[in-house]
Amino acid sequence: QKGTFTAFSSNYLHNKLFCSVQRRGHVCGNPCPICRDQHLFLDYRNVKLLEQFICPHSNIILDPTHTGVCRNKYKELVKAIDQAQDKGLLSVSTPLISFQDVDWSNQHPAVSKTPPSPALCSKTSWYPWYDWQQPPEKKIELFRKIYKNYLKEESNLS
Repeated sequence: QKGTFTAFSSNYLHNKLFCSVQRRGHVCGNPCPICRDQHLFLDYRNVKLLEQFICPHSNIILDPTHTGVCRNKYKELVKAIDQAQDKGLLSVSTPLISFQDVDWSNQHPAVSKTPPSPALCSKTSWYPWYDWQQPPEKKIELFRKIYKNYLKEESNLS
């Protein structure tokens, strides 16, 4: 049973977690293309490497099942591609969405002229607390007493 390869065996889980499968102490299976080369490092500046893992038509990062990249390196790859796109080294494609048969005009029956507010019609405010109200004489005297050093002399112009 050690040599068998089923979906529930520990070797399968090991293959999903790491790059290679070990059976009886020997490494077998296909390691991921990034882990296989010890001198290959994922970096956002290595645009030629990153472009190999991006679909040229849709600019979508290819699935690790298609590229054979292990889970750890896939996470690093996604980070490196995002960094390269943020820095402007890789192009970012924005899908063009065309809205056909959409009426952006205001010529249909649901749109009509907005009526003016009641305040503009009657020259009064909507709420009574918006109108000017004279403060009580006691409050005025209190403020005059507090700020008498800062107030200018009142002059009667009548």
